[in-house]
Amino acid sequence: LLLGLGGGSMVAGLQHKCFNRSTRRHRRAAAGVQGCVITAVEVDPAVVGIAKRFFMSGTDGTGDEELTRFIVADAADFVMQQAPLGGYDVIVNDVYDRHGVMPPRLKDAMFYGQVRRLLSAGGVYVVNAVAPAWGPGNGRGDLSVAVAAMREAFGPGNVEVRRTGPFVPGFPQNQLVVGTRRMDKRAADYFNLA
Repeated sequence: LLLGLGGGSMVAGLQHKCFNRSTRRHRRAAAGVQGCVITAVEVDPAVVGIAKRFFMSGTDGTGDEELTRFIVADAADFVMQQAPLGGYDVIVNDVYDRHGVMPPRLKDAMFYGQVRRLLSAGGVYVVNAVAPAWGPGNGRGDLSVAVAAMREAFGPGNVEVRRTGPFVPGFPQNQLVVGTRRMDKRAADYFNLA
């Protein structure tokens, strides 16, 4: 489940990676299915149109409309009211408003608790948070509030924050906040959390 579509490049990237790995590793490979099924939720129908036009036309699995389901809806409403419980192995939250701020509804413990219920056993939730790596700056308060709420919902031992790049003073960078139903060695290794 992908919350927030942006321009659609994440869908294409995920499909490309899943398609290339699926023939030997994906649990549906034995049934002859390549790629992973992605549900992408985006509030703006124009963004969905851009994603379909520019990022869903590849021959490497990125053009398979059967493997990508687009839903035009508010991400928080979809998670709280429509998404199936236990229906997702991975949920990625990449929702921001036009000012680059994550909506408050997507950072509270009630939302994270529902996300946890949507994950399959061993499922992983990843939040792409824009915040400074160290010290004060735009986004630091949002990151700490989100991490605290996520730890409340997932348990303190099941949430980790990872920097995604080098520290550049004065510039925000992406932080990945990873929560799992159970932090095990495979998840920690995959996200370099060990």
